[in-house]
This record gives sequence, C-alpha cells and structure tokens, in this order.
Amino acid sequence: FLGVPESLGQAVGLSNSVERFLAPSFARHAGSQPMDLQITLMIVTTVLTLGAIYAAYHAYVKRPGTAAAVAQRFPTLYQLVYNKYYVDEIYDTLFVRPGKVIALALWKWVDVKVIDGAVNGLAAAIAYSGARLRQAQTGYVRNYALAMLAGAVLVIAYLSVR
Repeated sequence: FLGVPESLGQAVGLSNSVERFLAPSFARHAGSQPMDLQITLMIVTTVLTLGAIYAAYHAYVKRPGTAAAVAQRFPTLYQLVYNKYYVDEIYDTLFVRPGKVIALALWKWVDVKVIDGAVNGLAAAIAYSGARLRQAQTGYVRNYALAMLAGAVLVIAYLSVR
C-alpha cells in the first residue's frame, strides 16, 4: 500500500510515503493522470498478477505436466519466453560488443601509445640527459674549478656587452 494514490490513501486512512518522497522530482507531472485511471490500472495490474500466480500454481503444482505439454505444443513461443525475448542477446550485440571494441581501441591507442608513450619518452629523455651529464662529473676538483671559472667569465662577458 506504499504506492496507493494520495487521495485514495487519505480516504481509507493510508499515507503514501513513496509519492511524498518522489514529489520534488515529479512535481510538474503531479495530478496529470486522473484518479479513475490510477485506480483502474492498479486493479488491472493486481488481477493480472494474481492470474499469473494462479496459472503458475496450476501448471507447476496441481498438474505438473502442463508446462511441458505447452512447451511441446508451442515450441517457438516457448523458446522466445525461455530466452527472455532475447533481450540479453540484443543488448550484448548493440551495446556490450561495440563497447568492448571501443574500449580495446582506446586502450591500444590512447593508453599504450599516448599515455605510456609520453611517460616512457620522458623517462628516456631523463636517462639520456643523465648519461650525458654523468660524463661531466669526473671527480676532480680542478675540473669543477675550471667549469666555475668558465661560467664566471661568460657571465662577466655577457654583462659587459650589454
């Protein structure tokens, strides 16, 4: 009784907490269906559900062979219902497989080529420059002093020309 229409719920003393909870989301559609239609749909749905429960009880409990006989008499309809109207297969064909193809392509091109390529390229550049700079580190103080003197001469020459 959580989904009973508000006016019917008030008439029989029930509170519709679901409708109040969803009211902010559906405020512009509130009252768009007449109460008679809502009650009619509730009754039809309830009758169909109870009928389906009775049919299942009758086919599987009262007369267990009924379901197998219906399946043999209507094999195409049985297969259609048994396979859930092939909704899973259609969904797999339309969405899952194309999604996998797109994901694989993005992985091969964007992840492997672009992202991994940028990271590996940067690492290779740093390794290359480190190898070149390592040659300048001889461990002799006189080489470091000469490099500092050459740097100072270059700075003074730059400032004097300017």
